[in-house]
Amino acid sequence: MGERYPWRRIAPDGHTLSTPDFLTAKVNTLARALKRYSAKAYPEAFDITVTEWRTLAAIVQQQPCAASDLALHLGSDKALIGRLLKKLEQRKLISIAEDPADRRAVVVRTTAAGDAAYRKIMPFAQQRQAALLRLLTEAEREQFWSILNRLIVHVDALSDEDAEIEP
Repeated sequence: MGERYPWRRIAPDGHTLSTPDFLTAKVNTLARALKRYSAKAYPEAFDITVTEWRTLAAIVQQQPCAASDLALHLGSDKALIGRLLKKLEQRKLISIAEDPADRRAVVVRTTAAGDAAYRKIMPFAQQRQAALLRLLTEAEREQFWSILNRLIVHVDALSDEDAEIEP
């Protein structure tokens, strides 16, 4: 690979790491690159933003669902989800109704147009994801999947304990 590998020996106090070497920096860099990879493609092909697409896909997979559950599932704040839901409703891709069990909550479902949009966009999304995953060998994909899931579990546990991971 030719790149320096800064994680070979990590001092217990972390003094051997510089900020570009931080795991959070690397993951954020990857996240930004992935966002750029998708940012133009979806609006150009389907007149939908990546965030709107992710929200629509989550609704299809979980419907009927509460807006608060959607925010939790997508890892977004309720205000952002509320704005996205309004946009999707204005475009007649979803319907929003009061939850009969809790008048303060709303239940979200896709409309026929939303289901059609999902069926149209999903093959495109799958092709793009497959292209990204094919950049790795099968063994690398398996290892990456395992590492990502392990980090998610451990970081969530640390977050739940209010542990400080990074100053």
